[in-house]
Amino acid sequence: MSSINKRSPECATKFTQHYQPTPFEADAVIHMNRYLRTQLGLLPVDTIRERECLMDDVSEKEWLRLFNKHVVQTIVTYGLPDWK
Repeated sequence: MSSINKRSPECATKFTQHYQPTPFEADAVIHMNRYLRTQLGLLPVDTIRERECLMDDVSEKEWLRLFNKHVVQTIVTYGLPDWK
């Protein structure tokens, strides 16, 4: 969440309030990706590129690179998570 917090503390706070991570470390990325894909998929704009970057089978370093490059700005722009 530090990547989000740098750009929008409000969005980071919303994520910590609404996203409950899995207790199993091995599944953490899979669950986070599922959550983020759902949030991005509900937006009224095309987010295919962002959702494709949320890969389950890449290294943590690569996941963070893709997240920072392609996903964070969309999260901040649309104030995700959104629970309307």
